[in-house]
This record gives sequence, structure tokens and C-alpha cells, in this order.
Amino acid sequence: MNKTKVQPTCVVTLKFERIQHSDLVNSSFQFLGLGDDPFAELRTDLDQQQALFHVT
Repeated sequence: MNKTKVQPTCVVTLKFERIQHSDLVNSSFQFLGLGDDPFAELRTDLDQQQALFHVT
């Protein structure tokens, strides 16, 4: 008998829009998952005009 294991699929869509002004300056946001375990972080850097999103 041939057993095939099906892996769950997770799809996430992020929409980013450019804004002219923001009060978010050099900030860091922690995204928590199940059991309040951190799974991602968003960091903004005003000097570099960047937003970095890191998923672990």
C-alpha cells in the first residue's frame, strides 16, 4: 500500500503602499504566533527609507 502524506499549504499576501509621511521612525514590530512565540519582525529605518520584514 502506498501512503502519500499531504503537506499543509499556507499562503500570505502582504500589500504595501508608498506613503508620503509617517510617524514610524526607526521602529520595530514583533509578530507573535501560537503561544505568543515570535515568528516575524518588521523594522523601519528612516535614514535608509526602508522597511525590512524578517520571517523566522
